[in-house]
This record gives sequence, structure tokens and C-alpha cells, in this order.
Amino acid sequence: MKLNKKITVFGMGYVGLTLAITLAKKKFQVLGIEKNNKILKKLQTSSPHFYEAGLKKSLKFYHKKNLFFSGDLKKISNNCDIFIIAVGTPLKKNNTPDLKHLINITRNLKKILKENDTIIFRSTVPIGTIETFLCPILRDKKVNICYCPERTAQGNALKELVNLNQIISGIDKKSCMIAKKLFKTVTKKVQIVKNIKTAEAIKLVDNTQRDTFFSYANEISNICSRLNISSKEILDSASMNYPRTKKILPGPVGGPCLSKDSYLLLSSSKLDSYRKDSLILKSRLINEN
Repeated sequence: MKLNKKITVFGMGYVGLTLAITLAKKKFQVLGIEKNNKILKKLQTSSPHFYEAGLKKSLKFYHKKNLFFSGDLKKISNNCDIFIIAVGTPLKKNNTPDLKHLINITRNLKKILKENDTIIFRSTVPIGTIETFLCPILRDKKVNICYCPERTAQGNALKELVNLNQIISGIDKKSCMIAKKLFKTVTKKVQIVKNIKTAEAIKLVDNTQRDTFFSYANEISNICSRLNISSKEILDSASMNYPRTKKILPGPVGGPCLSKDSYLLLSSSKLDSYRKDSLILKSRLINEN
């Protein structure tokens, strides 16, 4: 199975742009689709719209060589057969996921898909989203569907993409093999998991675990403030030369992932009655407070 060297990536945010540049470095010809005109204009002048170590230099080097940007789906090559969707999944005001961008781009992509094309979803989503909302849109198309979550830390993504374990899942073995072959060009560390729901859950576990750990330190800080003792001294001393206490310092917990992924996990189907008693939700509320 030989990979086509032409790839289209939808969404030039932190997830999509860093992957697009990484693929360009691996000699793929990459088209980045971005609907936000302000962001698109910056990218078309080789200027990044967020900070990432090494991003500015790489963008200037690869742009217009084998990395291009557009807001027009008509610019997608007829020879392209791998499409990566990395659009955002923000929260609504009631802390439920807004999947409209993900659903809309899937509907638009459907219009140009050919038989045996491959779609790789990379957005962070509630468990069951791909099978419940996106696969039905594509059900009358004979295409390969994969979910390969992004797991990098913002600010260090270009380094982590080539070093971190890449999770691979798909609707069938063929889909998984195509995604595996693609990401093997990026990193040697590739792991195929049982199904798409498992891959969706792994991404959410990554960030909800960190959020929960941080909430414990913030809870200790709240207790210490009431007792007029130093949480920093307690947490420093408790972890010093003592392997069973991990040092986690209190403080604000934010960013585009930790502040929303707990809500995405708890918005997964069949968790409505469980949500109100969840340790994960209580931890998130501690950090918000």
C-alpha cells in the first residue's frame, strides 16, 4: 500500500497547523484549509497566528514549497485521497460541546470524496461522537474513516509530534492500516487501539487526569489558607525525598484543553445521570473557583 503524497488538513489552529508543517517536513504536499479570513491572511504571508517553538521558522521555510493555505475547497487537488479534520470543538455557554464546525466540514467534505479516500478525524470530542454523528454522514460513501487524537502540549507540539505515542483507530482494519502507515512517517511510536470510542476516551483521559491532579493541589491550598499555614511548604516538604507523594503545586488551570475536556468527557452518551456525582466534574469546579 503506497501513500499518496497529497494531503488536505482542515482547520489551521494549533492542532492542524502543527501537523500540517510536520507532514510538510516529511515531504508530503499539504494544503491547509482555513475559513477564518484573518488567520488565513496571516498564514498566506508565512506568519503564524499563535506561538509554538520553531513554528515561525518552519512556516517560512515550507510555505509555498510544499505547504499551501486556502479557504476554498475547490483548491483541493483531485489527486488528494487523505483528508485530516482538525477543527475545534468549543464549549457552549452551558458547558456542552459545540460540534457544528466538525459536522459542517464533514458534510462539505462528503461532496468531494471519492471511493477509497481516507478521512482522519483529529479533533477532541465526547466519546461516541465519530460513530454517532460523523459516520452516518458518510455512510453512503465507500471511504476509510479513522480517529487519531492529537495529544501534544501547546508550545512544544512540533517536537512532541515526532516523539509521542500516536493513537490509531478506525472503522475497520484497512482504515487503521492507512492511518498507521501515514503516522509511521512522522513517529516510530504508533499504537492501534480496539475501536474509535477507545481512542476518543484516551484523549480525554490524558487531560482530565491532569486537571484532577491539579485540583487536589488547589484543594490543599484552600484548606491551608483556612488554617493559616503554607501550602507550598507542605507540598514541597511532603514530596522531598519521599517517593509516594508527588509534588503538584496549586495555581490557575486553564488553556484550550484542560478547561474544556472534562466537560467533553462528561458530555459523552449515557453519562447524564452520572455527571453530577463525578469526581472529574468536582475537580474541574475546584480549579474554576
